[in-house]
Amino acid sequence: MTQAHIEQTIDDRAVHLTAPAAATACQGQPLIEGLDYTIENGLWVFSRWFFLKRGECCGNACRNCPYGQVNVKKRNPS
Repeated sequence: MTQAHIEQTIDDRAVHLTAPAAATACQGQPLIEGLDYTIENGLWVFSRWFFLKRGECCGNACRNCPYGQVNVKKRNPS
């Protein structure tokens, strides 16, 4: 239920400028499986909520980046 509420209230356009205060206020808290991450094929997949708590795009082209992957470096075609 919490994850559904987060998904409904995230405005992708707004988080490009600043993460919601509710998310950044949760920085440093223990991670919760199902809210901050899931495990798929033995790998941790971080959620949009986790990335919102981080506060900005890390540039690693994360699947659930709510920041539109704004810091991902473009690859040059070979």
